[in-house]
Amino acid sequence: MTIKLHSSVLSKFCLAISLVSIPWATAISAEPVEKTVNANGVATLAGQWVYRSLKNIPDPNVEIGDMKLLVAVIDIPPFTGTHFTGVMTATEHGKDVRHLLEGDIQGDRFTMRAVQGNKTTEGWVYDYTGWLVPTWKEGKNQIPTFVGSVMRVTEHPFPGGGTSHANASYTIIGMKK
Repeated sequence: MTIKLHSSVLSKFCLAISLVSIPWATAISAEPVEKTVNANGVATLAGQWVYRSLKNIPDPNVEIGDMKLLVAVIDIPPFTGTHFTGVMTATEHGKDVRHLLEGDIQGDRFTMRAVQGNKTTEGWVYDYTGWLVPTWKEGKNQIPTFVGSVMRVTEHPFPGGGTSHANASYTIIGMKK
């Protein structure tokens, strides 16, 4: 079954998802990234970001903490054009997780692939797609946020791991270095 959403519906959905309170997340003192859109009006991912992913469990009785997959920091150096690279790092289940990132951004949408960045993530491959959440016209202290979907391309035995092509949702929230 294919579901088509009008872009304004998708934007409102993405905004609603970004406003969800996540009690299991570590409190991080983040200030807005200085520039979310470049001179050409294209969203930029350059900078440091907090990444949080959740299992897509359609049961309202499941606690949000039971849906947690990964909390990480993403570093993307400045780039020109639409192609970018970066690194995602985290400590989960007592293991250091590191992914090398490569992707493209067009307008307010990006796609990215994460591959092995250390021995823990050997053979792991994840694909991401995401959108910049629009800012409120009269909003205050707004932090640049991307929301989207991640798909595990390869199977792996890590806790929380599983079959290939499993999907999850995520937010990426801007931090100031």
